[in-house]
Amino acid sequence: MKKFLTSILGATALVGVSMMGAAQSEPDYPFAATGFVGGGGTWLDFSGGKCIDDCDRDIATIVGGGDMVIPLMGYWNVQLGGAFHTDHEDTFFGGDSTTQFQGGAIGFWRDPATGVFGLEVGVFSPFGDERDGFQNSVKIGGVVEYFFSDMITIGGFGGALIPMNSEPFGSGKTDVDTGFYAGGHLTYYASDNLAFAGFARFLELSSKGRFRGLSEQTTQSLNIGGKVRYLTSMPGVELYASGSYQRCENDTS
Repeated sequence: MKKFLTSILGATALVGVSMMGAAQSEPDYPFAATGFVGGGGTWLDFSGGKCIDDCDRDIATIVGGGDMVIPLMGYWNVQLGGAFHTDHEDTFFGGDSTTQFQGGAIGFWRDPATGVFGLEVGVFSPFGDERDGFQNSVKIGGVVEYFFSDMITIGGFGGALIPMNSEPFGSGKTDVDTGFYAGGHLTYYASDNLAFAGFARFLELSSKGRFRGLSEQTTQSLNIGGKVRYLTSMPGVELYASGSYQRCENDTS
């Protein structure tokens, strides 16, 4: 079997604003809501494979999202929310915009002195279409965060991406395997207004069929970066800046 490997090395920078607020629908039943929006750019360096156009491209990016936390009983809570990530790239064929979306619910237990443990169920849309055969998936996983001290928190997450519309292999349509995702972060709170964080995320998707004859394709993505957060004097408004390095591998056989 002949295999082709393409590596994409990228650096991404984002700046944005987070808005945090709290409301109270009943005296003993408060909830908290947050939202964020940001924009930036990606600088790509393709190595391996073949390119029709110049392989070095810049991509404009905009991200946004929000969530709401509802207390249930004791230390138990439910978080509802979602986010989108849109990239616009100018290619040899003209402008091309793709949007990725994910959303869902997290049921979690939170001890103010210890940390957080929760289970997540949601949906994951890989750029909103069946590009390269990948389809919308159900997202099932877990989240955990440990309050190491008043100044440091450590968190992690991971789970599976189960395709919604996969067809049996040999039907002439795309057969999408279960994907996987994982990641984590380390956050240091330098003061009441300033925090620094490092993070890492990994994603693997596999498909075969429709777009490449009877070929199989596996995409792996690793993203490593950092983030600076500053809580402004305006109630509930936070500024942030982040940068990351991403490596993608596409293996087609």
